[in-house]
Amino acid sequence: TKADGLANNWINDIIELNGSTGPETWAATEGGISVYRSGLWVNYTTADGLPSNFVHKLALDGSGSVWASTSGGVVKYTFNGTDFESVGAPFGSTSVSGKM
Repeated sequence: TKADGLANNWINDIIELNGSTGPETWAATEGGISVYRSGLWVNYTTADGLPSNFVHKLALDGSGSVWASTSGGVVKYTFNGTDFESVGAPFGSTSVSGKM
């Protein structure tokens, strides 16, 4: 819950992965991305590079990057820093359709 440290009580998607410090749980919420690592929740929002705090889906690719679809576009987190990288679309479109 938000009282426990989540960015928002509404969770749209959850993935689990092995991070550099051990297992991590990533939650896509309507208030950003919440990551549970080492017994604590860490929240990522527009201040950290998300185009929108409304996060719909999360996906882990073969290289270990986490992809997130938000109401404002798609971002990628590569674990080589603390910010998210926006993934541009042709012609400036931020519309995403289909399933991740």
